[in-house]
Amino acid sequence: MQWFHSLIVQNFILLCLSLIVIVNSIQNIKQNKKVSIYSISIIGLTLFLALAVTLEDYSKSILNPSLTLVWSVLGYVLRPVTLYLF
Repeated sequence: MQWFHSLIVQNFILLCLSLIVIVNSIQNIKQNKKVSIYSISIIGLTLFLALAVTLEDYSKSILNPSLTLVWSVLGYVLRPVTLYLF
């Protein structure tokens, strides 16, 4: 659970803003469905990217190179996908 604490501490502002954007998008989904779906997708990918970076740092601390490689690759794949959706 050390990685979860690290995730919350390092990304507290991101988590708060994500919650606000998701709630706002759900409330406005009837007005503009396409924009709401894109914004929820971008926020979801951003949160998953934050999780991947945190777990990559955690796997470095426990000296597990295979997990570090997996989380690093996921991070490098998610960054351009998130930017492309934006």
